[in-house]
Amino acid sequence: MILDTQAKVQRQWLAFDRPVTDVAVSPDGQFVAARTRAEVVIWRASDGREMQRKSLEGGQDLGFTATGEVLILGKTLKALNIQTGRQRLILDEEQAPAELHVSANGTRAVLIWEASAQLVTTAAPSKPLVERELDESESVRQVEFSPDGKTAVVLTDVSFVLTEGAEPVELPEDVEKYGVITLPDNETVLYMDSGVAQSYSLTTGEAVGEEIPVDIEGQVRAGGQNLLVSYGESEKVQLLDAKSFAVRASLTPFSSNVTIGGFLPTGQVLAGVSEARQLSAAGARAVPNLPGELRLLKMAGGNLWGSTSSSVGIINNGRYTKLADLPKDRGGRALELNAAGTFAVSTSYPGLSVISLATGKITKALSAEQLKMEDVHEAIPTPDGKALILIPHTGDVVRYDLSTGRQTTAYTVAKGDEPLRLAMSAGGTLIVTLTNDTEDRIALIKPGSTKAFKTVPVPGYIEAVALSPDGKTLAVSLSSAPQGVLLIDIATGNVVARGPRLSLGTPVLAWSASGKQLLIGAGVYGREGSVNVLDLR
Repeated sequence: MILDTQAKVQRQWLAFDRPVTDVAVSPDGQFVAARTRAEVVIWRASDGREMQRKSLEGGQDLGFTATGEVLILGKTLKALNIQTGRQRLILDEEQAPAELHVSANGTRAVLIWEASAQLVTTAAPSKPLVERELDESESVRQVEFSPDGKTAVVLTDVSFVLTEGAEPVELPEDVEKYGVITLPDNETVLYMDSGVAQSYSLTTGEAVGEEIPVDIEGQVRAGGQNLLVSYGESEKVQLLDAKSFAVRASLTPFSSNVTIGGFLPTGQVLAGVSEARQLSAAGARAVPNLPGELRLLKMAGGNLWGSTSSSVGIINNGRYTKLADLPKDRGGRALELNAAGTFAVSTSYPGLSVISLATGKITKALSAEQLKMEDVHEAIPTPDGKALILIPHTGDVVRYDLSTGRQTTAYTVAKGDEPLRLAMSAGGTLIVTLTNDTEDRIALIKPGSTKAFKTVPVPGYIEAVALSPDGKTLAVSLSSAPQGVLLIDIATGNVVARGPRLSLGTPVLAWSASGKQLLIGAGVYGREGSVNVLDLR
């Protein structure tokens, strides 16, 4: 996405079906490059024309050189010619660094290895201009360059400055790696953390001037025309004055997926990134009676349950009615329901809580230690609410009787397989998703058995599963490209339908109460959008 100085979108590309790991602009501003771990694309900025698209093997960094090539770090370090598409090898697998950071003017780069950081020229990256050793415990969080490219600041456990022709300079302990840095000029680095900004000399590492209060979150970059650009957890892009930090303009771009979503019993859609909003063809509107910290939505039997990190409740008429506060370390990470929607289990790794809709109370709260497990990875209630199906840290999937505490094997996990997610139909058919080194599969287990009557391989990593209200169809969200959704008949294990290719994977997958619609918490590849509703009638 290209913005002008008023935060207006000038051009955007919907070109990937997985997260972008790096983006760069050529020094002359004529080209834009972006990459995922699987491919890189280069466009001409003036008209959006795609110049090159190349497949990659791993890595996440790129940058333009001063001569117009694109440096791409994968298993090796290569330079890609924008016009011809030819690639030349710069550093082979044995020589390639773990990270690549390139200056905006394309003249210098910082290469990060396990034991050192080097400032180099992009013309001769194998010849360090200056180098500093890294301890095993040091992890690099951010690297930024001065406008002339001759100096770089490395934000790590002990942050430091690398300048061509000088010894490395360590910055004070106040410059912690979880803050944010930017270099507005060739003399100072601006460090921001906990609502204050402080400048430091690139030559001596000492503080320059006084601390200044700021209201900036996330990453910050220095730009032209005395501007700073910030982008943080609120999903808002802000353009700020580099001296006063006043916001000149801002933009909230659309997200390609959502983190929470579900249907209201009335059929209306709730979905969002940082908070749930009611969606319609006309747009999104806030729901004032829902808690802003609502994290999870699940519906079964016409009952829509919600959860924050500390409570579980029911949503009716757009209002959240809290049923129970969750004991510490006994839920808040995941929420699963029985088929009738009358029991819920809220899990966290250290433990879980079982909540009854009839009483509105927690009927059982258990720690992983009480369950004789290292931790609890997943849990669902049985249809009658009398037992739980659990995935422990290791071993078989187990059934836990809530009245007696007796544990029995629910599914025998084969060697090399790892169970990840669970679902259970009203008739008691157990569904377990499995992963190993080669593929993901879905195991279907009949009541009373510990072995699958059918195992269904799927073409990707399983992000989420959701069973239809009638218990006959399993929706499966795949997060490895190409992302998409499969519908599987659980009686036969056959794939009966496939959804559209998605722009990103999503853990949000929800059926309407009628079972005639399926909400997918991601946009369709190549289009704007964050949520899709499939009509299955």
